[in-house]
Amino acid sequence: MNRVQHRFPNASDRGHPQHGLKRLSGPGPPAALWESLSQNHPSIDGNKRTAFAVMYTFLVVNGTRLTASSDETEQFVLDLYAAGTFDFEHLSQWLRGNVSV
Repeated sequence: MNRVQHRFPNASDRGHPQHGLKRLSGPGPPAALWESLSQNHPSIDGNKRTAFAVMYTFLVVNGTRLTASSDETEQFVLDLYAAGTFDFEHLSQWLRGNVSV
């Protein structure tokens, strides 16, 4: 089994209720996907960009949208990585304040 086959299912399953998230709305599922795909490194390169694209697509498909500008989002991500706090707690809190229906 190659790297992508081994790690991607773990990341993609995080949004499923049997994996600890009781509901498929709110910031939990997109934050879980964003964190898992960024941190578990399923690909050789582009994990952070891919993780953001998957999270963004998840929001759009579920009828919500990101309200933060691209500059604000980029600074948020860079700050989290610089502080070593790129995790579910910080991502879900940020999404709670930067997503609207």
